[in-house]
Amino acid sequence: MAEPTVSAGLARGLLNFAVSLGAEEAALRRAADLEGFDLTDPDSRVPFGAYVKLVRAGKAMTGEPALPLVFAEAIDLAEYSVVGLLANAAETMMDSFNQLNRYGQLVVEVDVGEAGRFLYEPREGGMWLIDNRSNPNEFFELTESAFTRLITGPRRFLPRPHVLEAWVTHPEPAHRAVYDRIWRCPISFNAPWNGLRMDASLATHRVRLEPEYVFGVLSKHAEQLLKDLEQAKTTRGRVESLIMPIGRRELGLLRSAPVFGRVRGRDGQEPGSPVFAVRRFVVSSQSLVDCSIQALGGGGMSWPATGRGR
Repeated sequence: MAEPTVSAGLARGLLNFAVSLGAEEAALRRAADLEGFDLTDPDSRVPFGAYVKLVRAGKAMTGEPALPLVFAEAIDLAEYSVVGLLANAAETMMDSFNQLNRYGQLVVEVDVGEAGRFLYEPREGGMWLIDNRSNPNEFFELTESAFTRLITGPRRFLPRPHVLEAWVTHPEPAHRAVYDRIWRCPISFNAPWNGLRMDASLATHRVRLEPEYVFGVLSKHAEQLLKDLEQAKTTRGRVESLIMPIGRRELGLLRSAPVFGRVRGRDGQEPGSPVFAVRRFVVSSQSLVDCSIQALGGGGMSWPATGRGR
Protein backbone atom coordinates (compact mmCIF):
# COMPACT_ATOMS: atom_id res chain seq x y z
CA MET A 1 0.00 0.00 0.00
CA ALA A 2 1.31 3.47 -0.92
CA GLU A 3 2.29 5.76 1.92
CA PRO A 4 -0.16 8.62 2.56
CA THR A 5 0.96 12.13 1.75
CA VAL A 6 0.49 15.75 2.77
CA SER A 7 0.51 18.83 0.60
CA ALA A 8 3.84 20.51 -0.01
CA GLY A 9 2.11 23.76 0.95
CA LEU A 10 1.47 22.45 4.47
CA ALA A 11 5.07 21.23 4.82
CA ARG A 12 6.44 24.51 3.48
CA GLY A 13 4.20 26.53 5.80
CA LEU A 14 5.37 24.65 8.88
CA LEU A 15 8.99 24.76 7.72
CA ASN A 16 8.87 28.53 7.26
CA PHE A 17 7.16 29.03 10.60
CA ALA A 18 9.73 26.91 12.44
CA VAL A 19 12.52 28.88 10.76
CA SER A 20 10.89 32.11 11.95
CA LEU A 21 11.15 30.72 15.50
CA GLY A 22 14.87 30.07 15.17
CA ALA A 23 15.22 26.66 13.52
CA GLU A 24 17.69 26.20 10.66
CA GLU A 25 16.04 25.22 7.37
CA ALA A 26 18.72 22.87 6.10
CA ALA A 27 18.81 21.02 9.42
CA LEU A 28 15.02 20.68 9.42
CA ARG A 29 15.04 19.31 5.89
CA ARG A 30 17.71 16.76 6.79
CA ALA A 31 15.86 15.65 9.91
CA ALA A 32 12.63 15.22 7.94
CA ASP A 33 14.20 13.53 4.88
CA LEU A 34 13.01 16.45 2.75
CA GLU A 35 16.33 17.51 1.24
CA GLY A 36 15.40 16.37 -2.26
CA PHE A 37 11.86 17.78 -2.27
CA ASP A 38 10.73 20.92 -4.07
CA LEU A 39 8.13 22.55 -1.81
CA THR A 40 7.45 25.58 -4.00
CA ASP A 41 4.28 24.13 -5.57
CA PRO A 42 1.73 24.02 -2.71
CA ASP A 43 -0.33 21.38 -4.52
CA SER A 44 2.48 18.83 -4.89
CA ARG A 45 2.87 16.03 -2.35
CA VAL A 46 5.38 14.84 0.24
CA PRO A 47 5.21 11.64 2.31
CA PHE A 48 3.16 11.77 5.50
CA GLY A 49 6.04 10.19 7.41
CA ALA A 50 8.32 13.05 6.37
CA TYR A 51 5.78 15.54 7.69
CA VAL A 52 5.65 13.74 11.04
CA LYS A 53 9.44 14.00 11.24
CA LEU A 54 9.27 17.67 10.27
CA VAL A 55 6.80 18.47 13.06
CA ARG A 56 8.83 16.68 15.70
CA ALA A 57 12.14 18.08 14.49
CA GLY A 58 10.57 21.53 14.46
CA LYS A 59 9.46 21.14 18.06
CA ALA A 60 12.95 20.10 19.10
CA MET A 61 14.86 22.74 17.12
CA THR A 62 12.63 25.67 18.11
CA GLY A 63 12.24 24.58 21.72
CA GLU A 64 8.48 25.02 21.25
CA PRO A 65 6.59 21.85 22.27
CA ALA A 66 3.32 23.50 21.25
CA LEU A 67 4.54 24.17 17.69
CA PRO A 68 1.49 22.61 15.92
CA LEU A 69 -0.85 24.71 18.06
CA VAL A 70 0.89 28.04 17.58
CA PHE A 71 1.51 27.37 13.87
CA ALA A 72 -2.18 26.67 13.22
CA GLU A 73 -3.16 29.72 15.27
CA ALA A 74 -0.79 32.07 13.45
CA ILE A 75 -1.06 30.89 9.83
CA ASP A 76 -4.47 30.52 8.19
CA LEU A 77 -5.00 27.38 6.10
CA ALA A 78 -5.88 29.62 3.14
CA GLU A 79 -2.27 30.85 3.08
CA TYR A 80 -1.02 27.52 1.73
CA SER A 81 -3.97 25.42 0.53
CA VAL A 82 -6.93 25.75 -1.78
CA VAL A 83 -8.92 23.91 0.91
CA GLY A 84 -8.62 26.89 3.26
CA LEU A 85 -9.68 29.24 0.48
CA LEU A 86 -12.73 27.08 -0.21
CA ALA A 87 -13.72 27.02 3.45
CA ASN A 88 -13.54 30.81 3.53
CA ALA A 89 -15.62 31.10 0.36
CA ALA A 90 -18.42 28.74 1.49
CA GLU A 91 -21.92 30.11 2.09
CA THR A 92 -22.41 29.11 5.74
CA MET A 93 -20.50 27.58 8.64
CA MET A 94 -21.92 24.13 7.84
CA ASP A 95 -21.01 24.54 4.18
CA SER A 96 -17.49 25.46 5.27
CA PHE A 97 -17.17 22.29 7.35
CA ASN A 98 -18.48 20.28 4.41
CA GLN A 99 -15.74 21.71 2.18
CA LEU A 100 -13.10 20.79 4.76
CA ASN A 101 -14.51 17.27 4.93
CA ARG A 102 -14.67 16.75 1.17
CA TYR A 103 -11.26 18.15 0.31
CA GLY A 104 -9.32 17.68 3.54
CA GLN A 105 -7.28 14.83 2.01
CA LEU A 106 -5.67 17.44 -0.23
CA VAL A 107 -4.02 18.82 2.91
CA VAL A 108 -3.36 15.60 4.85
CA GLU A 109 -4.23 12.06 3.81
CA VAL A 110 -5.46 10.09 6.83
CA ASP A 111 -7.19 6.76 7.35
CA VAL A 112 -10.86 7.45 8.00
CA GLY A 113 -12.61 4.51 6.35
CA GLU A 114 -15.94 5.16 4.64
CA ALA A 115 -17.36 7.67 7.11
CA GLY A 116 -15.17 10.66 6.21
CA ARG A 117 -12.75 12.66 8.34
CA PHE A 118 -15.28 14.67 10.35
CA LEU A 119 -18.70 13.64 11.62
CA TYR A 120 -21.29 16.16 12.85
CA GLU A 121 -23.71 14.34 15.13
CA PRO A 122 -25.49 14.49 18.50
CA ARG A 123 -23.51 13.08 21.45
CA GLU A 124 -23.36 13.80 25.17
CA GLY A 125 -26.14 16.34 25.19
CA GLY A 126 -25.00 18.43 22.23
CA MET A 127 -23.88 18.55 18.61
CA TRP A 128 -20.30 17.39 18.18
CA LEU A 129 -17.81 17.68 15.35
CA ILE A 130 -15.90 14.39 15.62
CA ASP A 131 -12.45 13.76 14.14
CA ASN A 132 -12.90 10.21 12.86
CA ARG A 133 -9.33 9.33 11.86
CA SER A 134 -7.81 6.04 12.97
CA ASN A 135 -5.11 5.78 15.66
CA PRO A 136 -5.08 9.50 16.46
CA ASN A 137 -2.64 9.24 19.37
CA GLU A 138 0.15 7.97 17.11
CA PHE A 139 0.45 11.56 15.87
CA PHE A 140 -1.56 13.65 18.32
CA GLU A 141 0.02 16.79 16.90
CA LEU A 142 -2.42 16.46 14.01
CA THR A 143 -5.29 16.78 16.49
CA GLU A 144 -3.65 19.88 17.94
CA SER A 145 -3.31 21.62 14.59
CA ALA A 146 -6.67 20.53 13.12
CA PHE A 147 -8.69 21.58 16.15
CA THR A 148 -6.82 24.86 16.43
CA ARG A 149 -7.77 25.74 12.86
CA LEU A 150 -11.39 24.74 13.43
CA ILE A 151 -11.55 26.83 16.61
CA THR A 152 -9.60 29.96 15.69
CA GLY A 153 -10.43 30.38 11.98
CA PRO A 154 -14.15 31.19 12.36
CA ARG A 155 -13.47 33.74 15.12
CA ARG A 156 -12.90 36.31 12.39
CA PHE A 157 -16.56 36.42 11.41
CA LEU A 158 -18.66 34.79 14.17
CA PRO A 159 -20.51 36.91 16.74
CA ARG A 160 -19.67 34.58 19.66
CA PRO A 161 -17.66 31.42 20.42
CA HIS A 162 -18.80 28.44 18.36
CA VAL A 163 -16.85 25.72 20.23
CA LEU A 164 -18.25 25.09 23.71
CA GLU A 165 -16.07 22.16 24.76
CA ALA A 166 -13.20 20.04 23.41
CA TRP A 167 -12.38 16.37 23.98
CA VAL A 168 -9.06 14.82 22.92
CA THR A 169 -7.93 11.22 23.24
CA HIS A 170 -4.28 11.91 24.05
CA PRO A 171 -2.95 12.56 27.57
CA GLU A 172 -2.59 16.08 28.93
CA PRO A 173 0.78 17.48 27.77
CA ALA A 174 3.17 19.74 29.64
CA HIS A 175 2.09 22.66 27.42
CA ARG A 176 -1.55 22.44 28.53
CA ALA A 177 -1.57 26.20 29.18
CA VAL A 178 -1.18 26.85 25.44
CA TYR A 179 -4.35 24.85 24.76
CA ASP A 180 -6.23 26.98 27.26
CA ARG A 181 -4.91 30.23 25.81
CA ILE A 182 -5.77 29.36 22.21
CA TRP A 183 -8.89 27.19 22.46
CA ARG A 184 -10.65 29.17 25.23
CA CYS A 185 -13.06 26.40 26.19
CA PRO A 186 -13.18 23.47 28.66
CA ILE A 187 -10.85 20.67 27.53
CA SER A 188 -10.95 16.98 28.50
CA PHE A 189 -7.85 14.85 27.87
CA ASN A 190 -7.81 11.03 27.67
CA ALA A 191 -11.33 11.29 26.27
CA PRO A 192 -13.10 8.47 24.37
CA TRP A 193 -13.01 10.44 21.11
CA ASN A 194 -11.56 13.59 19.54
CA GLY A 195 -14.36 16.08 19.18
CA LEU A 196 -15.59 19.65 19.54
CA ARG A 197 -19.01 20.38 21.03
CA MET A 198 -20.48 23.09 18.84
CA ASP A 199 -23.00 25.89 19.22
CA ALA A 200 -25.54 24.42 16.80
CA SER A 201 -27.28 27.76 16.36
CA LEU A 202 -24.26 29.03 14.40
CA ALA A 203 -24.34 26.26 11.78
CA THR A 204 -26.23 28.50 9.35
CA HIS A 205 -24.23 31.64 10.10
CA ARG A 206 -23.01 33.24 6.88
CA VAL A 207 -19.31 32.93 6.04
CA ARG A 208 -18.66 33.78 2.36
CA LEU A 209 -15.51 35.86 2.62
CA GLU A 210 -15.08 35.57 -1.17
CA PRO A 211 -17.51 36.14 -4.09
CA GLU A 212 -19.57 33.18 -5.34
CA TYR A 213 -17.64 33.20 -8.63
CA VAL A 214 -14.40 32.64 -6.71
CA PHE A 215 -16.00 29.71 -4.89
CA GLY A 216 -16.88 28.13 -8.25
CA VAL A 217 -13.34 28.53 -9.61
CA LEU A 218 -11.81 27.13 -6.42
CA SER A 219 -14.20 24.17 -6.42
CA LYS A 220 -13.18 23.18 -9.95
CA HIS A 221 -9.51 23.40 -9.03
CA ALA A 222 -10.03 21.33 -5.87
CA GLU A 223 -12.00 18.68 -7.76
CA GLN A 224 -9.18 18.31 -10.27
CA LEU A 225 -6.61 18.03 -7.49
CA LEU A 226 -8.73 15.37 -5.79
CA LYS A 227 -8.90 13.38 -9.03
CA ASP A 228 -5.14 13.75 -9.44
CA LEU A 229 -4.58 12.49 -5.92
CA GLU A 230 -6.77 9.44 -6.43
CA GLN A 231 -5.07 8.68 -9.74
CA ALA A 232 -1.63 9.01 -8.15
CA LYS A 233 -2.59 6.50 -5.47
CA THR A 234 -3.49 3.88 -8.09
CA THR A 235 -0.03 4.08 -9.71
CA ARG A 236 2.21 5.20 -6.85
CA GLY A 237 1.88 2.04 -4.76
CA ARG A 238 2.68 -0.30 -7.65
CA VAL A 239 5.72 1.70 -8.76
CA GLU A 240 7.16 2.31 -5.29
CA SER A 241 6.74 -1.31 -4.24
CA LEU A 242 9.15 -2.32 -7.00
CA ILE A 243 11.49 0.66 -7.11
CA MET A 244 11.97 1.53 -3.43
CA PRO A 245 13.93 -1.65 -2.58
CA ILE A 246 16.27 -1.09 -5.53
CA GLY A 247 17.40 2.27 -4.21
CA ARG A 248 18.65 5.46 -5.71
CA ARG A 249 21.82 4.00 -7.25
CA GLU A 250 19.92 1.56 -9.43
CA LEU A 251 17.35 4.20 -10.31
CA GLY A 252 20.22 6.32 -11.54
CA LEU A 253 20.91 3.58 -14.07
CA LEU A 254 17.31 3.79 -15.18
CA ARG A 255 17.56 7.54 -15.61
CA SER A 256 20.78 7.29 -17.60
CA ALA A 257 19.42 4.91 -20.24
CA PRO A 258 19.77 6.75 -23.60
CA VAL A 259 16.39 5.70 -25.01
CA PHE A 260 13.47 4.45 -22.93
CA GLY A 261 12.14 2.56 -25.89
CA ARG A 262 15.22 0.30 -25.75
CA VAL A 263 14.49 -1.32 -22.41
CA ARG A 264 13.33 -4.76 -23.45
CA GLY A 265 16.76 -6.36 -23.27
CA ARG A 266 18.31 -4.41 -26.17
CA ASP A 267 20.20 -1.93 -23.96
CA GLY A 268 22.59 -4.39 -22.33
CA GLN A 269 20.52 -5.22 -19.22
CA GLU A 270 20.12 -8.88 -18.41
CA PRO A 271 16.47 -10.08 -18.30
CA GLY A 272 16.90 -11.29 -14.71
CA SER A 273 18.30 -8.03 -13.32
CA PRO A 274 16.19 -5.80 -11.03
CA VAL A 275 16.72 -2.78 -13.28
CA PHE A 276 15.38 -4.75 -16.23
CA ALA A 277 12.36 -5.80 -14.17
CA VAL A 278 11.55 -2.23 -13.18
CA ARG A 279 12.00 -0.95 -16.71
CA ARG A 280 9.76 -3.62 -18.11
CA PHE A 281 7.07 -2.70 -15.58
CA VAL A 282 7.07 1.02 -16.33
CA VAL A 283 7.87 1.14 -20.03
CA SER A 284 4.19 1.07 -20.98
CA SER A 285 3.78 4.57 -19.57
CA GLN A 286 6.40 7.28 -20.11
CA SER A 287 4.69 9.52 -17.54
CA LEU A 288 4.87 6.76 -14.94
CA VAL A 289 8.61 6.46 -15.52
CA ASP A 290 9.00 10.20 -15.11
CA CYS A 291 7.06 10.08 -11.85
CA SER A 292 9.29 7.33 -10.50
CA ILE A 293 12.48 9.16 -11.41
CA GLN A 294 11.25 12.40 -9.87
CA ALA A 295 10.06 10.70 -6.70
CA LEU A 296 13.26 8.78 -5.99
CA GLY A 297 15.91 10.39 -8.06
CA GLY A 298 15.79 14.06 -7.25
CA GLY A 299 12.40 15.74 -7.13
CA GLY A 300 10.44 14.26 -4.27
CA MET A 301 6.93 12.92 -4.42
CA SER A 302 5.55 15.52 -6.84
CA TRP A 303 3.25 13.84 -9.31
CA PRO A 304 2.32 15.45 -12.64
CA ALA A 305 -1.23 16.63 -13.06
CA THR A 306 -3.31 18.91 -15.21
CA GLY A 307 -4.92 22.08 -14.06
CA ARG A 308 -2.35 22.87 -11.36
CA GLY A 309 -1.86 26.40 -10.14
CA ARG A 310 -4.17 29.02 -8.82
